[in-house]
Amino acid sequence: MGGIGMQWIALIGASEQGIRAIRTLGYACGLVTLPGNTLSAELVENTQIIAPSVDHTVESIHAAVKALIDVLGSPRAIVSFTELGLWPAAAISFARHLPTNTPAVIAATRNKAQMREQLRRNKRLALPYLAGTRRAIVAQYGQRAWIGSSLIKPLEGFGSQQIHPITSSDQFDQWSQEAPPDTAWIVEPLLDGPEYSVEAVTHQGSHYILGVTAKQVNSHFVEVGHAFPAPITPSQQAAIEGVVREALSELHVTMGASHTEVIWDRQRGPVVVETHTRPGGDHIPELVQLASGYDQYALAIASCLAEWPPWHPPHYRQAAVITYFTLPPGYLHGLLSHPSAGEKPVRVQIDVMIGERIRPLQDSFSRVGYVLCTGTTVAQAQHVSQTLTDSLHFDVKELPLWP
Repeated sequence: MGGIGMQWIALIGASEQGIRAIRTLGYACGLVTLPGNTLSAELVENTQIIAPSVDHTVESIHAAVKALIDVLGSPRAIVSFTELGLWPAAAISFARHLPTNTPAVIAATRNKAQMREQLRRNKRLALPYLAGTRRAIVAQYGQRAWIGSSLIKPLEGFGSQQIHPITSSDQFDQWSQEAPPDTAWIVEPLLDGPEYSVEAVTHQGSHYILGVTAKQVNSHFVEVGHAFPAPITPSQQAAIEGVVREALSELHVTMGASHTEVIWDRQRGPVVVETHTRPGGDHIPELVQLASGYDQYALAIASCLAEWPPWHPPHYRQAAVITYFTLPPGYLHGLLSHPSAGEKPVRVQIDVMIGERIRPLQDSFSRVGYVLCTGTTVAQAQHVSQTLTDSLHFDVKELPLWP
């Protein structure tokens, strides 16, 4: 079938921000849903046609894309803003001669060992590492002189899942006994310093920086807050942006959004920890747009097409912060609110209901809500956020509310 010849873009994985960006640029959207996706009213209303993929394999996703093409004709681009949709989107685009980062680029940014190997070519970006299954890590761990304090995480992990800081032999022994044997892991030095992320868009190999986000993490390395733009000096910002530009170039990123995590190590200076060829999670793109007016999703799509706008370095008209609730584990028995006069958030989101269990805060998926605020400065926005957070009292008890 030839389709109806509509100007449209295929989106792999449900993303309200992605749908909005596609519509903003004047295109219709064909959506491929992935297992676990939830369809909101906004997604349904703004999508021309929806085709489900039964799993995350390229074959299944490509079959769903073909179903869209049969109805709508050839798309201008195939994009994804979800971690598990990135490689299929690139592989299908590459096979169909549509604009994309190559599948090899996506593989290198998803697989942290491949990323480390490519970054070793640049001394400023090189970082020692081990990679392999639990058995391989245990066999090599004691043979590396650089290993003292280290961080162990899944080779293709995301969402702050299964991150293990190791500062003693007892901790390593415990990890080696409890870690899933078939999971692929990476071990890197445990860096000491504040964490940031750099939000950027690449067009024709040039990297355009939207800004630097300051990140707050807990003892489990779970991100519990973000502030944009980061309250850092111009020299710090230039150094952080510099290593990120070098990393994106070494990894041959030529288009699209990127979210690169950096730690300012007290001995090494700015160190690239990992990068993703998509916008960051945790509503970071919303913080960027509130502060700068730039829509990272729309720019990412435009970078794939011949529609890149004239570039002007971002001017931050305000600051934006998000603070996640950090509650003890247990069961929510009640919630009291004592609103503070004059303090207005952009949004308060509570993702736990009365009677529900609150799990220990061990990854991004065990968080239970947040406050998102703006202010003329980061300090003012954080003050508003803290005031609003303090006005909410979560009554959490060890035992269930109902038997």
